[in-house]
Amino acid sequence: FAAALAGVGPFVNTYAIACIAAGCPSTNINPVAGQLLVTDVAIGSDGLPLMTAHISVSGAFVVIKCNDFDCSSFSQNVVQDEADSLGTQASIAFAPDGLPLIAFDNQTGGKLRVVKCNDARCAPGGETFGIPLATFDNIAEHFSLVVPADGFPVIALQQVSFMTPTTYKLLVVRCNDPLCQGFGEPSTIVDAGSGVRGVRARIGIGPNGFPVVAHAITAPNAVRVIECDDPACADGNDPVVRTVVLSSAAPPVVQIASRAGALAILVAESGGTFRSTLIRCRAGGC
Repeated sequence: FAAALAGVGPFVNTYAIACIAAGCPSTNINPVAGQLLVTDVAIGSDGLPLMTAHISVSGAFVVIKCNDFDCSSFSQNVVQDEADSLGTQASIAFAPDGLPLIAFDNQTGGKLRVVKCNDARCAPGGETFGIPLATFDNIAEHFSLVVPADGFPVIALQQVSFMTPTTYKLLVVRCNDPLCQGFGEPSTIVDAGSGVRGVRARIGIGPNGFPVVAHAITAPNAVRVIECDDPACADGNDPVVRTVVLSSAAPPVVQIASRAGALAILVAESGGTFRSTLIRCRAGGC
């Protein structure tokens, strides 16, 4: 188990926490306090933690790779550094070859980007970049990436359109190549009802081998779990298999973990009763 913890404010540190048999040691991975925003963490195929981060001063998107499980030492590589704000959100997955495949945002340009690293540390040089969607009159505010067994990434995201009136939809994008290149990957609007859709959008692979998407909505305040019946959620009419009614309008924490034909969804309310709900999905349903 590995996690990253960051405080709030201009003078905070960021810590990597790794839990092993001897306990949960922590390591300060932010030598310049307040500059590093860790956005996702995962365990690589080598068993070592991998983190994505945004550097607030330069706007760069970086990958941090631990040299041992408790991250007592690590490398930090700049994946992309432009005159933009890159990687304030990110989602880590792994391609079939075991190397990182990461979705990250470009807040200035308004486009979702995907990078395939050519080594386990995303060391500079040789990375492949893709932009899954051709145009945005919006920004992907919340997104999550998963790589199914066929190697073609699937992304769930909140599509925010700033046309009048502003709309918030849940969109699923299935890339038609392993690197999400070429612009204009096929996409489907999965939930476009009234109110806001796609908050904290998360995606995993369900017991049927197809995507399962969880996201928060308003009107009413709830988290919906949608089980797709094809690899791309292409018909846009996939069933809502579970709804968790929230006790307040505060955006919840939503996380998905899937492995070996089973999937778990955690919904943690950040207001009201502060209740946590665990949803388990197996072959018989959620």
